[in-house]
Amino acid sequence: MPWCPKCKTEYEDGIKECVDCKEELVDDLEESKIEWSQLAEGVEEHISKLDAFLKYSNITTLVETMEENKLKISVLEKQEKEAKKLFQVFKKSTDEENQKNEPTEEMFEEDDTQAASGNVYMDELDKVNEVKSSASAFLFVGIIGFIALTACALGFIDLNMEGFNKYMFFGVMYTLIIVFLLIGIQSALKVGSMKKAATVAKSKEDEIKEWFINKYSASFIDEDIEEVDETEKYFPRAAKIKAILLEREPNLSVDQVEKYTYYVIR
Repeated sequence: MPWCPKCKTEYEDGIKECVDCKEELVDDLEESKIEWSQLAEGVEEHISKLDAFLKYSNITTLVETMEENKLKISVLEKQEKEAKKLFQVFKKSTDEENQKNEPTEEMFEEDDTQAASGNVYMDELDKVNEVKSSASAFLFVGIIGFIALTACALGFIDLNMEGFNKYMFFGVMYTLIIVFLLIGIQSALKVGSMKKAATVAKSKEDEIKEWFINKYSASFIDEDIEEVDETEKYFPRAAKIKAILLEREPNLSVDQVEKYTYYVIR
């Protein structure tokens, strides 16, 4: 009797595909050698949404019941890397949506080895401007401090300090000023290389956006999506776009995938 390797359902002879999972049936579950990797666990509402999101991206999933009314979701081991990226994109999207209302508890629990960075996306040029501003601030404070402290040392400004305390004060303050100046100079030297890297990143970004817009039409994105309300189409659209992006550029970060997807959808 054939079995479904995913849900372990037994079927009558002659049936080739699982009705629920759409997986090809096997004669022996032991011979199927399917390896699963746990992705996350959580309450039914959240795991169900994640399950649907992953399936839209052609990721094979396995949802199992745990204790305390929780579910865990696993993916094929061979799809684990792609699934982790998609999971982080999904988690970030849902977290941002929840934050518009009020802070909530963590929707999912995941292994430390599977957690990925969730920092808010910052454009490379924004980073350059931030470093440039920091460099200017450190240099300004350092230079003004050096001038003021030197004026004190030369007696133009009387600090009413003598002996050991005076030497200790000047020693500490000059040390701090030198640190400020060194940080400012180091940051200023970084600006040039960062600006060059930002230009390359922007060029790559424009290339990917232009490639996607020219190759895929809105009708293609909506091709396999059910006729539902426009709001409900967001996740299947986003999932399809993200899957296409990751197929072409598997090394994109979660933030980059999220940004490009938002650009395309809008």
